[in-house]
Amino acid sequence: MATIAFDKKITHDFTPTQAAEIFCNMGAGEQAEFFNEIDRLSRSWTGPFAMQMQYVTDTDELTDNGRSIMKTIGDYSTKTK
Repeated sequence: MATIAFDKKITHDFTPTQAAEIFCNMGAGEQAEFFNEIDRLSRSWTGPFAMQMQYVTDTDELTDNGRSIMKTIGDYSTKTK
């Protein structure tokens, strides 16, 4: 895991590109923790996570390639061992 130390509070809004770059540079364990955190954070939402995923799939911003990645994540969500 990468560690960055700051001596003062820094606020930065990540772009979707930056967030994707961070995810793509993680190892498998960190990526698994990432999904665990999405689960933890989304439990406080008023609507279900599945509803948010439907909103994502209904946006004009989601390309066919992005939709393919979402499908691949779903296809490989079952443990094989």
